Amino acid sequence: MDAEPDHDEALAALKRLVAVTEGVLATLELVAERAQFIADRRLEGMPWGDIVPIEQRPLVVELTADAMQRLAEASADFRRNEARALYAEGHTMDAIAAMFGVTRQRVSSLLRGE
Repeated sequence: MDAEPDHDEALAALKRLVAVTEGVLATLELVAERAQFIADRRLEGMPWGDIVPIEQRPLVVELTADAMQRLAEASADFRRNEARALYAEGHTMDAIAAMFGVTRQRVSSLLRGE
């Protein structure tokens, strides 16, 4: 029998992924604005040595790296929980591997929480 939605770890992980994705989208909008500001200064002829010191903190590259890391972690958490849910429903590792487009060994790692 399927787990109740309130006790569904895959669903909880998916909800976290949605929340992280929304936060990342907001961060990426900020990255785009700041990157455009930098590009505009460069197009005006300002040297990089003058642009970088006036860039707001955290830097564009820091914001981007953080957003990517948050998204990767939330996505990996969802994938692990999704694999576990499918396995608990009786799907084989081979079937899960085919659904995910990965190897059986990768599914085994997901089920172990790696």
